Amino acid sequence: MRDGIVGGKASIPHSRRYMVYIPEVILTCSHLIFYLGVDDTNFLPDGVEVDPIPHPEFIMNRPAHDIMFLKLKTPATLNKTVNTITFPENKTEKISKHCMVMGWGWQDYNNGSPSNVLKEANVTLIDSENCGTADTLCTEGSTGPAQGDSGGPLVCGGVVQGIVSFYKNSINGDKLAVYTHISHYLPWIKDNMKPLQQRQYETWKGKLDKIIHLMVYLGVNDTNLLPNGIEVDPIPHPEFNMGREGHDIMLLKLKTPVTLNKTVSTITLEKTVNEEISKDCMVMGWGWEKYHHRSPSDVLKEATVTLIDSKNCGTADTLCNEGSTGPAKGDSGGPLVCGGVAQGIVSYYQKKYNEEYLSVYTLISHYLPWIKANMKPLHQQQYETWKGKLDKIM
Repeated sequence: MRDGIVGGKASIPHSRRYMVYIPEVILTCSHLIFYLGVDDTNFLPDGVEVDPIPHPEFIMNRPAHDIMFLKLKTPATLNKTVNTITFPENKTEKISKHCMVMGWGWQDYNNGSPSNVLKEANVTLIDSENCGTADTLCTEGSTGPAQGDSGGPLVCGGVVQGIVSFYKNSINGDKLAVYTHISHYLPWIKDNMKPLQQRQYETWKGKLDKIIHLMVYLGVNDTNLLPNGIEVDPIPHPEFNMGREGHDIMLLKLKTPVTLNKTVSTITLEKTVNEEISKDCMVMGWGWEKYHHRSPSDVLKEATVTLIDSKNCGTADTLCNEGSTGPAKGDSGGPLVCGGVAQGIVSYYQKKYNEEYLSVYTLISHYLPWIKANMKPLHQQQYETWKGKLDKIM
């Protein structure tokens, strides 16, 4: 058997416990499986299913952003054959030139001869100006990764600094191996290690933060006669996802206090989740006056609607009414008032088979704990969040 990757040697069994074996043909029935604690591929343990998260800017035919995150669907147990490896701390961290690359790929550049056992080879980094883009590292010579080693680690000074991307012929007849520079992608990696709900919240908050000034206007009847606006901080619900129904609620926190007067006042909110709701309600807004025509109203309009049974509506966090009267385009976010209490927020409407429309509202009482938590001062929210985490540890 030849020594390799190419020009290397067989690793001491289980000395590289951070290595993961991924067969070349792995995408079947939407399952992506990899194997931990492998030395000889003839003796594979039970596989672990993962969710693949490719970099959003990766394009197959372009040598850039060649990095994928594999998120375990079940936790892995660290033991004498399975362990982790140190990541770089930041982009500016100095990298040792003396590195090691490993894998189960071809043992010869020109022949399809994959190795059954894990192989490793010592390689030396070349100067970045002779490499490629800022997000790559390179080695050059007759030793290094070959076909089947893509995705494997480049370890320098005990720290994983690169991921095998591709190799090509060099001018002098040697091979130039190119690696994705991990530290360049640390923010993306750390972001994808966060829970899904937190990532969605931060994504939408980031988009809203780009709206330099989000203004609201109080005491308005005719939109042609607007008073001075008030700047607000938007707080979308952390589980809201634009591509799915549900959790369609946002708080707008005033940056300056409001004076209540003859044109500006508050409305009562539901006190509990299970409080009985009047079926006779009112919805209002400045949206379209017809479902099919772009005809927003200049003056505030209102309509009386009747709630239907929840079983004909949707999820537990929604209310609905049905008919030819109700909210349309431009009314989203407006209130549904029942018995003088704000019970819902206009979410969306859809056409029914009987030519009428089903209007769907977010049920405010379902979100009372979240609303109340966000009405507290920021320092109190932070204290309670960390106290809750510490209480779980105790």
